[in-house]
Amino acid sequence: MIADEVNMVPEHLIGNLGDVHLYSNHIEQAKEQIERKPMNLPSVEISELDLLKGSVELELKNYLHHSAIKAPLSN
Repeated sequence: MIADEVNMVPEHLIGNLGDVHLYSNHIEQAKEQIERKPMNLPSVEISELDLLKGSVELELKNYLHHSAIKAPLSN
């Protein structure tokens, strides 16, 4: 969507994950998360695009989510 707005061809979307881990006392919560049925995806609209500042504002429409999964703190 961003590439379309700036008249470019999309190629790669690269993300970085840091500090990714699973504590042993969070196994049941992880299983619950994995078993959840995904919700329909929201739509994303570009509400403001400023190429000179290099900024973009996005708005999610119809975002649905499951309830929070509580887990104890780990030491």
